[in-house]
Amino acid sequence: MRTKQDIKDYKRKYREEHTAEIKEKRKIYYQKNKDKIDTCNKKYVIRNKKKVLLYRKKYREEHKDEIKKSVKKYCDTHKEQKKVYDKQYNIIHKERKKKYAKNRHILNKYGLTPDMYETKLTEQNNRCVICNKEFTECNQPKVDHNHITGQVRDLLCNNCNCVLGFSNDDIIILKNAIKYIKRWNK
Repeated sequence: MRTKQDIKDYKRKYREEHTAEIKEKRKIYYQKNKDKIDTCNKKYVIRNKKKVLLYRKKYREEHKDEIKKSVKKYCDTHKEQKKVYDKQYNIIHKERKKKYAKNRHILNKYGLTPDMYETKLTEQNNRCVICNKEFTECNQPKVDHNHITGQVRDLLCNNCNCVLGFSNDDIIILKNAIKYIKRWNK
């Protein structure tokens, strides 16, 4: 009577001797049942989302160089296709990319997450703190911050932010500007 180990050895030996034949059979089976297999794979991914994401992350970390080489090789051999794809992608996702770049800039420069930024906007009723004008598509909010400490203050319209910036946040300059305007508005 055969043991479990004998059966395992036999199967391994068979696979080694018939590798090409097995690959061809699998290829044919996959081509015939592609939709069924894809559906099963999708269902598995949905049921085991965390497990799959962890596996993929671990795989990417362990095979970083191989993936980089593979992507570079693909890009080098498919330059024209990639150009067309990138152009289409950029057209379709223009707003999304713009928003992502804005969020990344605000996070990197000021340390504000998108949620923190939205909270500030809501607290200010979507208006500039200085002139009280409502923010619009043409009048986007700017993050005002102390240039020395880097501390974020509030969201301002571009004009008010420029006034503070050009005066170097100097109260004396701003008071002199107010006196000047009052003198000429009499």
